[in-house]
Amino acid sequence: MDILNQFNGSTVRVWGRNSAVGNTAAELIYQNSIAIDFRAVFDAAYKLQVTSGGAGGTADAEAGTGAQKVRIVGLDGSYNLISEDVALNGQNYVETAKTFKRVFAADVCQAGTGNTNAGTIYVIKTGTGGALTAGTPATLTSCVVMIPVGENTSCAAHFTAPAGTSYRLKSIVLTNTTQASTVYVYVTDTASATDKTMHPIGIYELPATTDPFVLDSTQFEPIILTAGQEISVWAKAAVSGAITTAQLILSKNSF
Repeated sequence: MDILNQFNGSTVRVWGRNSAVGNTAAELIYQNSIAIDFRAVFDAAYKLQVTSGGAGGTADAEAGTGAQKVRIVGLDGSYNLISEDVALNGQNYVETAKTFKRVFAADVCQAGTGNTNAGTIYVIKTGTGGALTAGTPATLTSCVVMIPVGENTSCAAHFTAPAGTSYRLKSIVLTNTTQASTVYVYVTDTASATDKTMHPIGIYELPATTDPFVLDSTQFEPIILTAGQEISVWAKAAVSGAITTAQLILSKNSF
């Protein structure tokens, strides 16, 4: 499956997982488990660097047995949907040729005989990761996607409507385990010159063990995202260590 198609059809499925939600401040639901603000990280379009960390990181290389190439999907500086395939070089940085204003996901699009990534793959804003220790960047505050060992793909629970598009939110699906969490769904007009506030459209208290909590469009006011507007899902745990996932389904509007 081409990860680009997940963001390029009449229906967009946005999902993320935070496996270690903290209790100090709300964090974006994605694997890096921090309160990353994509608007601050990507105040302009930047190149990205990709590396594979940990003991298995050396196998994630173009001629290796692990992940050989990673496809990154996001938006360029004009909010056009783009992707780029990056050939990995083990525990070393590889830089993209393209610049990105947003990053939605990364996916192993070619692998060796191991069929999966042997190390943890980091996709990070160029120049912000610092020195590498066995392939792991010293600083992860601008890490926009992290693919855990053996998972081959990773997304963040945020989506910005590309140029020339409009999307309607159809459903929200949340799960939560280990610790109780408060989950926040925000909409932000990133294209606005004056109002870049994260407006909450829903706040949900989830117990420590939550079967899929499903909301469809009959349970919230119509949410329409036009070009440059974004939706994101965040969580804060009652006690550090919650595992929280979010999935958003959006339907593309016809003009």
